[in-house]
Amino acid sequence: MALLGLLSIFLIPAIGALGSAGKFGGNISVLSAALDAARAYAVSKHTYVYLGITEFQSSAPESLGASGNGRVAMFYVASKDGTRITQTTDFPQKAQPISRLLRLQNTTLVDALNQTTGGLQRPAGSTVKTLTSSPAAILTFPLSGTEQYVFKQCIEFSPQGMAREFNSSDLPGFIEIAMMPTMGDVVVASKNIAVVQVSGLTGKSTTYRP
Repeated sequence: MALLGLLSIFLIPAIGALGSAGKFGGNISVLSAALDAARAYAVSKHTYVYLGITEFQSSAPESLGASGNGRVAMFYVASKDGTRITQTTDFPQKAQPISRLLRLQNTTLVDALNQTTGGLQRPAGSTVKTLTSSPAAILTFPLSGTEQYVFKQCIEFSPQGMAREFNSSDLPGFIEIAMMPTMGDVVVASKNIAVVQVSGLTGKSTTYRP
């Protein structure tokens, strides 16, 4: 546990310092590392961590999370008192940021089940839940003040390391996040797809490529 604590202290600032990435392989590594760092923080600090992830317009200024394609952004926060946050309106008062805004340029979020994946092999079936957008905002960056980025997809990591979608009562077998490269704002059909699956039971992530 002490080792996990040390890892979370050093890993989360390192991930945050990446700021904006661009090459697809590097973006997948940043996504996987961010998920692992969020889980490690939750376990080592005995608290709940919430990671927001949504896609925005690549050509918009980096300070503006405009609706569109080509820029996947992430931001994660922790519960201040270790209790679960169930209301989106409670985040400004009950959560504290533990990462900077992470931006993955030239990348789009996709549903891998509807893509030609070129031999991509990974667990599939009813136990795999594709990360889906909620109808309303869950998490914002920054937490208070003028909103620059609004996240409608959010993964919760518990103090025991389990993972589920925000405010869900169901513990999935896996939460699946799939991404493909883009040409700026333009999404083109590609077999260059990557899937990161987060185990609901352990919260650990595994990356699959064709």
